Amino acid sequence: MRAAFEAAHAFPDGVFFVGLAPVRDPDRIASVIAHALGIEERTDEPVSETLKQRLADQKLLLLLDNFEHVDAAAPLVGELLASGPGLKALVTSRTPLRIYGEHLFAVPVMDLEDEAIPLFVSRARAVAPASDFRLENVAEVCTALDNLPLAIELAAARASELSLTRMAQLLSRRLELATGGARDVPVRQRTLRETIDWSYDLLDETKRRVFRRIAVFAGGFSSEAAEAVCGADAADLQWLVEKSIVNNLPKEDQTRFTVLETIREFAFEQLQAGGELDDIKERHALYYARLARQGEGASRVRGAEQTSVIRRLETEMDNIRVALDWSFEEGGGDEDSGRRRETAVRIAGSLAWVWWSQGHAREGRRWVDLALERSEAFRSESRARCLHAVGVLADLSGDLERASRCLREAVEAFDAMGDKRSMSSAMNSLAIITRSRGDLAEARELLERSLSMRHELGDERGTVICLSNLGVFALDEGDLDRAQSLMEEARTLSRDHDDAWAEASDIANLGAVALERGDVEKAGTLLRQALIVLHEVGDSEAVAETLGRLAGVAAARGEAERAARLSGASDALMREIGAGLAD
Repeated sequence: MRAAFEAAHAFPDGVFFVGLAPVRDPDRIASVIAHALGIEERTDEPVSETLKQRLADQKLLLLLDNFEHVDAAAPLVGELLASGPGLKALVTSRTPLRIYGEHLFAVPVMDLEDEAIPLFVSRARAVAPASDFRLENVAEVCTALDNLPLAIELAAARASELSLTRMAQLLSRRLELATGGARDVPVRQRTLRETIDWSYDLLDETKRRVFRRIAVFAGGFSSEAAEAVCGADAADLQWLVEKSIVNNLPKEDQTRFTVLETIREFAFEQLQAGGELDDIKERHALYYARLARQGEGASRVRGAEQTSVIRRLETEMDNIRVALDWSFEEGGGDEDSGRRRETAVRIAGSLAWVWWSQGHAREGRRWVDLALERSEAFRSESRARCLHAVGVLADLSGDLERASRCLREAVEAFDAMGDKRSMSSAMNSLAIITRSRGDLAEARELLERSLSMRHELGDERGTVICLSNLGVFALDEGDLDRAQSLMEEARTLSRDHDDAWAEASDIANLGAVALERGDVEKAGTLLRQALIVLHEVGDSEAVAETLGRLAGVAAARGEAERAARLSGASDALMREIGAGLAD
């Protein structure tokens, strides 16, 4: 990090950190890099090609950390560097990448007097402030630990429990015993491992159990997750933090915990050796399947509420991927396999919209396709929801035929289960696809059936959505009176329920009707009024549509330059986010 910071002035397009410790699949590296750079994945080309195009004229530095887990992706790094002469990569790895132009730098151990001893003393005083540390004793401990930073931090965390003389004796004996291990393991690596082992042995069984179980997490975890998956309470986590086994990262909404990869690997081995691995992996998967359900409603809220849901799910995406990997592994029998398949469709169906909105459409499509393929032999509510989600994703990707097929199957499945609310929502989505395929008559019939069902259910928000969409259909057909009537009714209901976002959408639609009638002034007033609210609530799709309509207003006024700017802004935003009606 320091080297990257000191070199930052040479890279005007920025220095970007890409942490790879949680990543296990080399095929995901291009997506991870794109996400770190803020580059949206496209559905019409591999993300690696998108990266090459976007980085071709950039002068930036990529800091790829912990690359040894995904070294099969080394050719991708070489291709990116070849495509952009101004692109450089600083890679930390236990193994070389072996690509053209690679320069290897071995990281030296810390200097004993200037670095190792001050580090030990500062960490030890944090837990034993009243202790007097004699430098010769500190030097003996640091020397036994080969001056390795992590090993020193783990040992210093025990300064309140062990004298430095006793600590040096215990460490020296353990490291002497370790010399009988594999000869091809570097001495520094053996030293670190034995220090972790020593620290682990000093824990009581409760702390050991928590230590082992946190190995199942990827990319960090919350205290809530630790309690649900590992049976850890706040005191357990705080104790592990104090012993430098776990790191805590306070954030605005909650504290997040992380584990260094070297420690996580050791803990994973202990979890496996203790026979707990299968049980803890299942508990982990079920917890994140429950968390993923929050994604189902993310497309139906806006502003801070939507941002909060997406941020939490995006933060946990590495853990969600681990849960999906578990759900696709072969189970220990029909019952176990059935639970895994059900977990897969629950997660995939819940997160389809989140994957798309966060630029992971290609990855999301892969997961949901696999979930549907593996669950084809059985029917469930989760599979039906997954079909609905796949239909919406396929529409956003331009695959209208598949979207229609999946949504029809979802409607039939919800109907068979008697789930009228979900059926009406899927039917509304199917109507939108049918309209896009050019069959306005069937699309209108589907929407009217959905509207009738939502009336019966007392689903007032669903009713507003259907009325708005029927109004848009009428506008498409040129029936301006019917379009205005439906949109006014939707606006009244939205206002009565204090739904500012829905009302703004209705106002924007009424602006489009006014524009079609030739009432340019009224259209401009309504569209500008709607644009302010839609921007505030973060509905980028509606903002793009409204900008396009305002371009029409400018054109009608003869303001060609302004119309071109507004149209260009609308097109750019549409390309970035996609398009579609609410479901």
